[in-house]
Amino acid sequence: MAALATPTVDAVDASQSGTALHRSVTRALLALELVAESSNPLPLSTLAARLKAPKSSLHPLLKALLARRYLEVDKEANYRLGIRAAELGAAYLNRITPLKGVHPELIVLSRELNMTAHFAIVDGTDALYLAKEDAPGVGIRLASAVGTRLPAELTAVGKANLAFVTGSLADSRPALAGELAQVRSQGFAVDEGQILTAVRCIAAPVFDNSGECCGAIGVSYLREGGPPVEKVAIRVRQAAARASRQLGARIAGR
Repeated sequence: MAALATPTVDAVDASQSGTALHRSVTRALLALELVAESSNPLPLSTLAARLKAPKSSLHPLLKALLARRYLEVDKEANYRLGIRAAELGAAYLNRITPLKGVHPELIVLSRELNMTAHFAIVDGTDALYLAKEDAPGVGIRLASAVGTRLPAELTAVGKANLAFVTGSLADSRPALAGELAQVRSQGFAVDEGQILTAVRCIAAPVFDNSGECCGAIGVSYLREGGPPVEKVAIRVRQAAARASRQLGARIAGR
């Protein structure tokens, strides 16, 4: 992917205060986030209503985002994400070191187990999915698309992360603490239909060269007629261990 070009910063009118600039930048970013979160393009009226901003103030900001190609507009004057937004996201993912060690293992897992494999980190209270590999011929639609956020405490990848991160949700939720203790003991986490009733997910933590958990590898498959947890967990733990070694982790005793 080509490197992102350095943006040209226009001179700012001296009469515009720092507070007003801060408000404008924040409003532009919030508009971008609203467009990104929507499954359909959004018109100016909807963006203005959700941001509680005058159309006259919002329109110049959208024009700036259009000019920089962070947004596009269709024939009905609805806004959608532009190519620069995709480049920005790709640039971020390319700079995440764990993905370099993890992605080959996702491919192996998805092919060998004929299951969807994914990698996620915890961001706040959410599991944030950063990579995904679908096995050929797998026709079920899962919730783990790249960029998706799901409650960490309900997902296998989230629990596999939380179990090895200090100061996590477990500190304020005693019921979760017991489950995470079990995850630490057995080395993997399970989601038995907590996100999608018919789907089971199994995940194991990935560690970096500092010994810290930097994410979790998981697989998802239909519960009915699927292989037992223990059999799948062995393969997932092995994949997570290989990825950890690629990242320089010393995982003896994990």
